[in-house]
Amino acid sequence: MISNPKDSDYDYQLDTKVELLIVDDRPENLLALEAILEHPSLDIVRATSGNEALSLMLKHDFALVLLDVQMPGMDGFETAQLMRGYEKTRHIPIIFVTAINKEQKFVFRGYEAGAVDYLFKPLDPNILKGKVNVFLDLYRQREAKKHLMAELERSNRELQDFAHMTSHDLKAPLRSMRFSVQMLEEDYAERLDGDAREYLQTITTACRRMQVLIDDLLDYARVTTQPRDFDTIDLTDLIEDIRLDLRGQLQDSGATLHLDDLPDVRGDKMQIQRLFQNLISNAIKYRRQDVSPEIRIRADRMDSQNLCHLHVEDNGIGFDAKHAERIFQPFQRLHSHKKYEGSGIGLAICKKIAQHHGGDIAASSVEGQGSQFTVILPMTRAT
Repeated sequence: MISNPKDSDYDYQLDTKVELLIVDDRPENLLALEAILEHPSLDIVRATSGNEALSLMLKHDFALVLLDVQMPGMDGFETAQLMRGYEKTRHIPIIFVTAINKEQKFVFRGYEAGAVDYLFKPLDPNILKGKVNVFLDLYRQREAKKHLMAELERSNRELQDFAHMTSHDLKAPLRSMRFSVQMLEEDYAERLDGDAREYLQTITTACRRMQVLIDDLLDYARVTTQPRDFDTIDLTDLIEDIRLDLRGQLQDSGATLHLDDLPDVRGDKMQIQRLFQNLISNAIKYRRQDVSPEIRIRADRMDSQNLCHLHVEDNGIGFDAKHAERIFQPFQRLHSHKKYEGSGIGLAICKKIAQHHGGDIAASSVEGQGSQFTVILPMTRAT
């Protein structure tokens, strides 16, 4: 027997309408449950047997099931066990409702069958509403998260498609400009004076800078649109690969690159390589006049947090500390591109990569004394 409901507020945090299944072989109990739980944001569906309940669960998306234990034929325990055999129903939370046995062994059997809670008759309407409300709110939160993730994936796809389309549309006129300059230089070489050749060189340089900018913009857009399919990365091997890629710049500048003992990290290898290649290239580029670049990469392990702080230090020109955050914003340059070539997006890409991996990047510097860039990344857990 279910006690009469009392008047009380039955409010939901969200207005999304959800479905609730109530299962009992007694119509009067179903009627009483529905009277207690009735609310505009809730669709209550009835079932009078375990078989009917299972059939309904395969057709609907229920947020919660209130399941009577004592039913003829298939009882509540058997119904719950069968629910766990179907992918669609195995994760639906079950609250058992019973009027018979409160013994610990009996209750444990219910939890073993898949219950998340127990309610004993006669039911207290306020307790019933409170417990049901908790599971409905959890369901809404999960659904909201799923919806948000779907929207994020859609936005990422659109961003990537836009980046590819824009890249193609911008590169086409660049190719035409470079081809035209090449034809002028080859077919009209004897007619071009010094000024004309200088103009053509200016166009060629501008085309090259535009090409770098387009490529960097595309990389910037790709960082967060790529899936987070991370692997273990041997940082020492990765930096050695970068050393080979940059050997020309290292040799021309007289730079030396020192590596301390570095941990393995979790991440996207191509992105992590891009991050450190940008930082090392910057250390070479922003060097002091007549001073060979000294670059050191070291690590501080934060084992309790499973993170590492990776420091890239140089003896270059440095920068005013007040710009330590600004330099990670796109197109923020502290020097003219005539003095130091670049797109102005490199450090912004580094920051997006670090954050995409659940980390971050920061910088500290003293003008004329060098800089330190600290990258926070997740380490590979020890086995």
